[in-house]
Amino acid sequence: MISIIIPTHNRCDSLHKLLSNIADIEKNISLEVIVVDNNSTDNTRNIAQRFKFVNYVFEKNTAFTKAREAGALNASKEILLFIDDDVLLNENSI
Repeated sequence: MISIIIPTHNRCDSLHKLLSNIADIEKNISLEVIVVDNNSTDNTRNIAQRFKFVNYVFEKNTAFTKAREAGALNASKEILLFIDDDVLLNENSI
């Protein structure tokens, strides 16, 4: 039903906190999580791939709009929810 799209660039620590947070709530909600690595040079790829529910997409053009577009093009659900990599969700957020 929902595709959560998370563009990120060199913020693997924040991304890890967010994905851990989503792992706690995704069991109860039908969703797809797409992490768009916007040409990061840190540990972003490894962090994203630790979570089985994450679809990892690499976007070589370091531009926020390109990252959002790449996420949308890889989404398969009806509703697209774009969130930043430094937020936390609660179950009622979705």
